[in-house]
Amino acid sequence: MPTDSVHNGPASQNTPPPEQHVATAGFNSDAVEAILQQGYDAKAPLYKPETKTQTAKPESPWGLKPGAMANGKDFWLDLRKQVAALQQTGGTSQGG
Repeated sequence: MPTDSVHNGPASQNTPPPEQHVATAGFNSDAVEAILQQGYDAKAPLYKPETKTQTAKPESPWGLKPGAMANGKDFWLDLRKQVAALQQTGGTSQGG
C-alpha cells in the first residue's frame, strides 16, 4: 500500500471535501468580484481644494491677536501680573 508523504498515511484514504464558504456580516463576494472585474479608471477626477483669498496678515495659532489666551486676555500682561504678585508675596503660592 503506497503512503502519502504529506500525511504519512495510505494514499487511498478519502479526504472530506472542503467546507462551503459562508459570508459574514452581509459581505457580498459576488459584488466585490464584479467591481474588481470592471478595472481601474485612470481618468478619475482629482481633488482640488477651493482657494481662499489671502489676507494681508497671516493668522497665528492664537487667532487675530497674537498672544491672546482662549478667554481673550493678553497672555503676557496676565503673566506679568502673576509674576509681580508672586514677587510681592515672597514667592509663596496663594492657590489657583
